[in-house]
Amino acid sequence: LGFLGHSMKYFLTFLFCVVQISCTAQEKFGPISGGNDESQISEIINVSSAYINPPLAGRNIASAYMSIQNLSNNKVNLISITSPVSQTIEIHNHIHDGKIMRMRKLNNLNIMAGETVELAQGGLHLMLFEANLSNHLDGIPLLLNFENLPSIEITAIIKKETIN
Repeated sequence: LGFLGHSMKYFLTFLFCVVQISCTAQEKFGPISGGNDESQISEIINVSSAYINPPLAGRNIASAYMSIQNLSNNKVNLISITSPVSQTIEIHNHIHDGKIMRMRKLNNLNIMAGETVELAQGGLHLMLFEANLSNHLDGIPLLLNFENLPSIEITAIIKKETIN
């Protein structure tokens, strides 16, 4: 019994350490799984007024607009957007180059603490390439992916009534 008792003591000490480390990790970094990311992210980011202008007749490029509000005290970084209706979605900005307005692709979109960024016609916007909106007439799902934050899924309405 001496050997078993001694081994049991080490096993219980080991088990106690594993439980202690696990609890400490969850305390500092949040739950490992099963957490409610949606309620946490809604306290950081608010997305509103999302809509999409469908492609012009004979084209397959749509544009999307919305307001993204950073409710936190830290900068957030929108790094990508995905949707089942588009092969590629890019963040774009219009800039004035002399008397010519040009579109420029942005790799990401920083939103400062407490700031609201408007994606609107003539400014920041999303470009949906190879867009096919025909199976989503009641709303287009968009997944906004942020650096170091959970993604947000939103539904954008279709602004114009005609779709090819």
